[in-house]
Amino acid sequence: MKSPTTSARLTLSIALGIAFLSPCLAQIGASQPAFEGKIVFKVQTIVQVQFYDFLVRDQRIRVDAVDPEEEMPTIIVDHAFKKIFILLPRNEQYVELPDDIGATSGTHHAATGLQRTDQREKIKGYTCDQFVVKTEGGEVEIWATKGLGTAGTFRTSATDPLPGESRWQDEILSEGYFPLLTIEKDSDGDEQARFEAVSIEKESLLESLFRVPTSYEKVDISVLRSRMGSKRGRNQ
Repeated sequence: MKSPTTSARLTLSIALGIAFLSPCLAQIGASQPAFEGKIVFKVQTIVQVQFYDFLVRDQRIRVDAVDPEEEMPTIIVDHAFKKIFILLPRNEQYVELPDDIGATSGTHHAATGLQRTDQREKIKGYTCDQFVVKTEGGEVEIWATKGLGTAGTFRTSATDPLPGESRWQDEILSEGYFPLLTIEKDSDGDEQARFEAVSIEKESLLESLFRVPTSYEKVDISVLRSRMGSKRGRNQ
Protein backbone atom coordinates (compact mmCIF):
# COMPACT_ATOMS: atom_id res chain seq x y z
CA MET A 1 0.00 0.00 0.00
CA LYS A 2 1.25 3.50 -0.78
CA SER A 3 2.27 5.71 2.10
CA PRO A 4 0.22 8.85 2.86
CA THR A 5 3.08 10.91 1.45
CA THR A 6 2.93 9.09 -1.89
CA SER A 7 -0.85 9.37 -2.03
CA ALA A 8 -0.68 13.09 -1.33
CA ARG A 9 1.88 13.35 -4.11
CA LEU A 10 -0.46 11.49 -6.45
CA THR A 11 -3.23 13.97 -5.68
CA LEU A 12 -0.92 16.90 -6.39
CA SER A 13 0.28 15.27 -9.59
CA ILE A 14 -3.26 14.75 -10.86
CA ALA A 15 -4.27 18.26 -9.87
CA LEU A 16 -1.39 19.77 -11.84
CA GLY A 17 -1.43 17.25 -14.68
CA ILE A 18 -5.15 17.10 -15.43
CA ALA A 19 -4.92 19.98 -17.89
CA PHE A 20 -2.06 18.76 -20.08
CA LEU A 21 -2.90 18.48 -23.77
CA SER A 22 -1.53 16.11 -26.37
CA PRO A 23 0.13 17.71 -29.42
CA CYS A 24 -2.36 15.81 -31.61
CA LEU A 25 -5.39 17.39 -29.92
CA ALA A 26 -6.29 19.56 -32.89
CA GLN A 27 -6.38 16.63 -35.32
CA ILE A 28 -8.12 13.93 -33.25
CA GLY A 29 -11.89 13.82 -33.09
CA ALA A 30 -12.29 16.61 -35.64
CA SER A 31 -15.61 15.13 -36.81
CA GLN A 32 -17.17 15.75 -33.40
CA PRO A 33 -17.94 19.20 -31.96
CA ALA A 34 -15.60 20.09 -29.14
CA PHE A 35 -17.07 20.09 -25.64
CA GLU A 36 -17.45 23.49 -23.95
CA GLY A 37 -18.38 23.65 -20.30
CA LYS A 38 -17.41 22.47 -16.83
CA ILE A 39 -16.56 19.02 -15.49
CA VAL A 40 -16.19 18.63 -11.73
CA PHE A 41 -13.75 15.89 -10.77
CA LYS A 42 -13.30 14.19 -7.41
CA VAL A 43 -9.80 12.98 -6.58
CA GLN A 44 -9.77 10.49 -3.71
CA THR A 45 -6.70 8.85 -2.20
CA ILE A 46 -6.20 6.84 0.98
CA VAL A 47 -5.64 10.08 2.91
CA GLN A 48 -7.86 12.76 1.38
CA VAL A 49 -10.61 13.80 -1.00
CA GLN A 50 -10.39 16.88 -3.23
CA PHE A 51 -12.61 18.41 -5.92
CA TYR A 52 -11.55 20.31 -9.03
CA ASP A 53 -13.40 22.41 -11.62
CA PHE A 54 -12.23 21.50 -15.11
CA LEU A 55 -13.27 24.21 -17.62
CA VAL A 56 -12.95 23.48 -21.34
CA ARG A 57 -13.29 25.86 -24.30
CA ASP A 58 -11.73 25.94 -27.77
CA GLN A 59 -8.84 23.55 -27.00
CA ARG A 60 -8.12 25.44 -23.81
CA ILE A 61 -8.46 24.10 -20.30
CA ARG A 62 -8.58 25.74 -16.89
CA VAL A 63 -8.36 23.79 -13.63
CA ASP A 64 -9.25 25.20 -10.19
CA ALA A 65 -9.51 23.54 -6.79
CA VAL A 66 -13.14 23.83 -5.63
CA ASP A 67 -12.08 24.42 -2.03
CA PRO A 68 -10.17 27.75 -1.88
CA GLU A 69 -8.42 26.60 1.29
CA GLU A 70 -6.53 23.96 -0.71
CA GLU A 71 -4.18 26.68 -2.01
CA MET A 72 -3.66 24.71 -5.21
CA PRO A 73 -2.49 26.66 -8.25
CA THR A 74 -4.85 27.42 -11.10
CA ILE A 75 -3.76 25.84 -14.39
CA ILE A 76 -4.53 27.23 -17.85
CA VAL A 77 -3.47 25.32 -20.97
CA ASP A 78 -3.69 26.95 -24.39
CA HIS A 79 -2.90 24.42 -27.10
CA ALA A 80 -3.10 26.94 -29.96
CA PHE A 81 -0.26 28.96 -28.42
CA LYS A 82 1.49 25.86 -27.05
CA LYS A 83 1.63 27.31 -23.56
CA ILE A 84 0.79 26.19 -20.03
CA PHE A 85 0.22 28.84 -17.37
CA ILE A 86 0.28 27.90 -13.69
CA LEU A 87 -1.26 30.70 -11.65
CA LEU A 88 -0.59 31.43 -7.98
CA PRO A 89 -3.58 33.68 -7.18
CA ARG A 90 -2.67 34.48 -3.58
CA ASN A 91 0.71 35.82 -4.70
CA GLU A 92 -0.53 37.26 -8.01
CA GLN A 93 2.20 35.33 -9.80
CA TYR A 94 2.32 32.85 -12.68
CA VAL A 95 4.66 30.31 -14.29
CA GLU A 96 4.79 29.88 -18.07
CA LEU A 97 5.76 26.52 -19.60
CA PRO A 98 5.73 24.91 -23.07
CA ASP A 99 2.81 22.47 -23.42
CA ASP A 100 5.08 19.50 -24.19
CA ILE A 101 6.81 19.45 -20.81
CA GLY A 102 6.63 16.01 -19.23
CA ALA A 103 6.24 14.30 -22.61
CA THR A 104 9.54 12.50 -22.18
CA SER A 105 9.43 12.01 -18.41
CA GLY A 106 10.88 8.73 -17.18
CA THR A 107 8.73 5.97 -15.70
CA HIS A 108 9.42 3.63 -12.80
CA HIS A 109 6.24 1.58 -13.18
CA ALA A 110 5.79 1.52 -16.93
CA ALA A 111 2.48 0.25 -18.28
CA THR A 112 2.75 -3.19 -19.87
CA GLY A 113 -0.20 -2.63 -22.21
CA LEU A 114 -3.60 -1.00 -22.50
CA GLN A 115 -6.45 -3.47 -23.02
CA ARG A 116 -10.08 -2.66 -23.79
CA THR A 117 -12.59 -5.05 -22.27
CA ASP A 118 -16.13 -5.77 -23.49
CA GLN A 119 -17.63 -3.90 -20.52
CA ARG A 120 -19.62 -0.68 -20.97
CA GLU A 121 -21.23 1.59 -18.42
CA LYS A 122 -23.05 4.92 -18.28
CA ILE A 123 -21.29 7.64 -16.30
CA LYS A 124 -23.15 10.93 -15.94
CA GLY A 125 -25.17 10.09 -19.05
CA TYR A 126 -22.15 9.24 -21.23
CA THR A 127 -21.44 5.73 -22.48
CA CYS A 128 -17.99 4.63 -21.35
CA ASP A 129 -15.80 1.71 -22.43
CA GLN A 130 -13.61 -0.03 -19.87
CA PHE A 131 -9.83 -0.22 -20.28
CA VAL A 132 -7.30 -1.93 -18.03
CA VAL A 133 -3.59 -1.20 -17.76
CA LYS A 134 -1.31 -3.66 -15.99
CA THR A 135 1.72 -2.04 -14.35
CA GLU A 136 4.64 -3.32 -12.31
CA GLY A 137 2.99 -1.75 -9.26
CA GLY A 138 -0.55 -3.02 -9.85
CA GLU A 139 -3.37 -2.07 -12.19
CA VAL A 140 -5.19 0.98 -13.52
CA GLU A 141 -8.86 0.69 -14.48
CA ILE A 142 -10.17 3.36 -16.86
CA TRP A 143 -13.72 4.16 -17.98
CA ALA A 144 -13.63 6.51 -20.97
CA THR A 145 -16.17 8.05 -23.34
CA LYS A 146 -16.13 9.38 -26.88
CA GLY A 147 -19.07 11.65 -26.08
CA LEU A 148 -16.96 14.63 -24.99
CA GLY A 149 -14.41 14.78 -27.78
CA THR A 150 -10.71 15.09 -27.01
CA ALA A 151 -10.79 17.69 -24.25
CA GLY A 152 -7.46 16.63 -22.77
CA THR A 153 -5.45 13.91 -21.07
CA PHE A 154 -4.12 13.17 -17.62
CA ARG A 155 -0.38 13.36 -18.24
CA THR A 156 1.21 13.92 -14.86
CA SER A 157 2.81 16.85 -13.08
CA ALA A 158 4.80 19.65 -14.65
CA THR A 159 6.62 20.22 -11.38
CA ASP A 160 7.45 16.73 -10.11
CA PRO A 161 6.59 13.74 -12.36
CA LEU A 162 5.00 10.82 -10.52
CA PRO A 163 6.95 7.51 -10.70
CA GLY A 164 3.82 5.65 -11.87
CA GLU A 165 3.40 7.80 -14.94
CA SER A 166 2.63 5.93 -18.17
CA ARG A 167 1.56 6.65 -21.74
CA TRP A 168 -1.89 5.02 -21.60
CA GLN A 169 -3.33 8.54 -21.53
CA ASP A 170 -1.98 9.22 -25.01
CA GLU A 171 -3.22 5.87 -26.30
CA ILE A 172 -6.76 6.59 -25.12
CA LEU A 173 -6.72 10.12 -26.52
CA SER A 174 -5.50 8.84 -29.88
CA GLU A 175 -8.70 6.80 -30.14
CA GLY A 176 -10.90 9.81 -29.37
CA TYR A 177 -11.67 8.87 -25.76
CA PHE A 178 -11.87 11.02 -22.65
CA PRO A 179 -11.57 9.30 -19.22
CA LEU A 180 -14.39 9.96 -16.74
CA LEU A 181 -13.29 7.43 -14.11
CA THR A 182 -9.79 6.19 -13.32
CA ILE A 183 -9.04 3.79 -10.47
CA GLU A 184 -5.50 2.93 -9.43
CA LYS A 185 -4.96 -0.36 -7.56
CA ASP A 186 -1.87 -1.83 -5.97
CA SER A 187 -0.48 -5.34 -6.54
CA ASP A 188 -2.88 -6.72 -3.90
CA GLY A 189 -5.90 -5.28 -5.73
CA ASP A 190 -6.50 -2.60 -3.08
CA GLU A 191 -7.70 0.75 -4.38
CA GLN A 192 -5.12 3.51 -3.90
CA ALA A 193 -6.65 6.42 -5.78
CA ARG A 194 -9.85 7.27 -7.63
CA PHE A 195 -10.28 10.09 -10.13
CA GLU A 196 -13.89 10.53 -11.28
CA ALA A 197 -16.25 13.02 -12.87
CA VAL A 198 -19.08 13.90 -10.49
CA SER A 199 -20.85 16.41 -12.75
CA ILE A 200 -20.68 17.46 -16.41
CA GLU A 201 -22.35 20.69 -17.59
CA LYS A 202 -22.29 22.13 -21.09
CA GLU A 203 -22.19 25.92 -20.92
CA SER A 204 -20.66 28.96 -22.58
CA LEU A 205 -17.53 30.16 -20.79
CA LEU A 206 -16.01 33.63 -20.68
CA GLU A 207 -12.83 34.23 -22.66
CA SER A 208 -11.29 35.96 -19.63
CA LEU A 209 -11.26 32.67 -17.69
CA PHE A 210 -8.48 31.43 -19.95
CA ARG A 211 -6.20 34.47 -19.69
CA VAL A 212 -3.50 35.38 -17.19
CA PRO A 213 -4.47 38.61 -15.35
CA THR A 214 -2.28 41.49 -16.47
CA SER A 215 -1.46 42.33 -12.85
CA TYR A 216 0.28 38.97 -12.28
CA GLU A 217 4.08 38.74 -12.10
CA LYS A 218 5.85 36.07 -14.15
CA VAL A 219 8.15 33.87 -12.00
CA ASP A 220 10.39 30.83 -12.49
CA ILE A 221 9.03 27.31 -11.95
CA SER A 222 11.37 26.93 -8.97
CA VAL A 223 8.98 29.18 -7.05
CA LEU A 224 6.16 26.71 -7.67
CA ARG A 225 8.31 23.69 -6.77
CA SER A 226 9.29 25.35 -3.51
CA ARG A 227 5.71 26.15 -2.65
CA MET A 228 4.43 22.63 -3.40
CA GLY A 229 7.34 21.07 -1.52
CA SER A 230 6.49 23.13 1.56
CA LYS A 231 2.85 22.08 1.32
CA ARG A 232 3.77 18.38 1.11
CA GLY A 233 6.05 18.79 4.12
CA ARG A 234 3.22 20.22 6.20
CA ASN A 235 0.90 17.36 5.21
CA GLN A 236 3.30 14.54 6.09
